[in-house]
Amino acid sequence: MNLEVLELSHNQISNIPSLHLHLFRSLKVLILSGNQITKIEGLEGLEQLRKLVLDKNRIKSFEEASFSPLKNLQALCVDENILRSFQGISGLTQLKLLSIAQNRITEIVELNRLAMPSLSEITIQGNAVARKNHYRYHLMVSNPSLTVIDGKPVTDDERDRASNFLNTNGMANINVDPQIFYQSSPYQDNLNANPSSSVAPRGKVPLTAKVLDFSYISVQLGKEDNLAHNDPLSISPHKKVGMNSNPASHIIGPNSGSNNINMSPTKKGGG
Repeated sequence: MNLEVLELSHNQISNIPSLHLHLFRSLKVLILSGNQITKIEGLEGLEQLRKLVLDKNRIKSFEEASFSPLKNLQALCVDENILRSFQGISGLTQLKLLSIAQNRITEIVELNRLAMPSLSEITIQGNAVARKNHYRYHLMVSNPSLTVIDGKPVTDDERDRASNFLNTNGMANINVDPQIFYQSSPYQDNLNANPSSSVAPRGKVPLTAKVLDFSYISVQLGKEDNLAHNDPLSISPHKKVGMNSNPASHIIGPNSGSNNINMSPTKKGGG
């Protein structure tokens, strides 16, 4: 089967291996937002996967084997989980975009694990580490390839200041505000308390053999809505597409005009 985009958001999925994803070896985009997943596994056979979205789940950590099958992954979105470490992520040598906002990363040393040669954009806001003095400086020096941090471009002048500051002052001057503590989102609090209470109307099902969207289908079948929907073909986690947009824009294939997923940076809240 030549399926390239699969969305299964908000289906109370807790176990990825049960999805038998190895049957979809052509898959390029996999979206599993808003489920109850605690462990990243069951991704064998997805060598062509470029974008993996696991926002709003219950993932506590990465493991070395979690991403080993994903040789070509370019975008990983794990916002609003309960991650405390970047350990296990360094093997993603092709990763260009990492969005890990609203987790529980607190230690500045964790940023050293992000030294990946292709990483150009990271979103880390909402973690305690992002409130430490000069955390951007640390990221710039550790990752010379970064061009965007938390939606703000990295300039040559800022990169020079970062290098000079750390050379002069050392890492001891990167401190944490003692008042900072982790604060989960209302969505995550509600999900943890009552998983069935966080459901929302079902997303659309594109009429193409290469894109399947089963968002919310197990909880409210048959209802339509006008909510904005994530564009599965964009690497950026922030680009939105209206529910009435041209279906052709969701298809990867010979009739789409391009066989490539859009890799250009997208501004937050874009249309």
